[in-house]
Amino acid sequence: MQAILEVKQLQEAVKQAGKFATSKHMPILNTVRIEAGADGLTVTGTNLETWARSTVECVTQTDSGPSSVLVSASLLAKLAGKLGKGEVLLTAPRAVDGESGVLTIGGAVIPTMEIEEYPETPRTAAGVLVGSFPGAVFKDLVKRLKAASKTMSGGAATAYAAATGQFRRNLTGINTIYGAGRVKFAATDGHRLLLEEFDTDCNESGAVLVDAAELARIATLVKASDVVTLEAIAGDPARLVVSFSSARYTLRDIPETFPDFERVIPKAHAVEFTVSRKSLLEAVRRGGIVASRDSGAVTLSLTAGSSVLSMSSGCRDLGSYSESVRLGETVEDPGEPVSFNGSYIEDVLKGGKSLSVRVSLGGRLQAALFSTDSDSVPGRTRQAWVLMPVNVE
Repeated sequence: MQAILEVKQLQEAVKQAGKFATSKHMPILNTVRIEAGADGLTVTGTNLETWARSTVECVTQTDSGPSSVLVSASLLAKLAGKLGKGEVLLTAPRAVDGESGVLTIGGAVIPTMEIEEYPETPRTAAGVLVGSFPGAVFKDLVKRLKAASKTMSGGAATAYAAATGQFRRNLTGINTIYGAGRVKFAATDGHRLLLEEFDTDCNESGAVLVDAAELARIATLVKASDVVTLEAIAGDPARLVVSFSSARYTLRDIPETFPDFERVIPKAHAVEFTVSRKSLLEAVRRGGIVASRDSGAVTLSLTAGSSVLSMSSGCRDLGSYSESVRLGETVEDPGEPVSFNGSYIEDVLKGGKSLSVRVSLGGRLQAALFSTDSDSVPGRTRQAWVLMPVNVE
């Protein structure tokens, strides 16, 4: 095998594939597979949760030596990072009997490993195009969804679940539901739920749940100028394919059922009002300073015939705080005061870009709905947060 390619291309391919060539328990997964074909070079890495593949169009020869080799991902990344500008030659000569194989990169010669030990790339059926997103939109979307889920990664979550029998991996995931010209993304940690909906041309229906931490790692490699496409592949397990630039990532479905978020989203509310996102965020932040360390509770309450929302918090050790925020309308039926974890309200308000939010409150122990009143995110038709209340009695 021989390949001549630009150093920058090699560095990018190793970065894209090597991001997932990590494992504490299986050394073979700390490698990347380099394969030469008629159209160029392919670099592959996996942690068995996600398969990463990066392709480079370049001049190759496959008539001598192996067409693919396996090398240390970290060693290759270090060498590639130190190469000068211009082109570089990669060569994998045929191994002499009794000797180990090697890969030459410029002036470096590094050992290769037994490629037969590397896991086979899963075979998948044709996928359904879920939608395409500008890179900047995709990065921000994944960041918000990851914040709404539990932050424990796939491997750690599995180990914790095995040890305790309590952890739910579906709470570490991002659920993608597609069909009828819409794609919905949902994430929850059991106390709050984020739902974002976008227009799409996809009319086939289905859903796939993938690890939020894995998808977030992919998002760190996306450039704002990229176009990111998502494909869903049915099967057991189902898979989500994320593609951009020269990279393609295939994520395995989490084998658990995502909570029925449509049932969780409140359908009727006692009180609804519009409030300045920034004003409420600042009030909640100030109130959070003296909120109870156990519940983090801040209480929202209204007065009949008033256009003011009252926010209050406090505990015995830290004192108390109260502040009023003007609303966009007069509320005739104030309902009951409702308490929420202040940090969760902060996350909701920080994650939006609209000037105002629409707040829908139920009873004292009923979930609340925070939704954007206007939107500047291309293609997005809805953003809604569901927050579970805190019982302060």
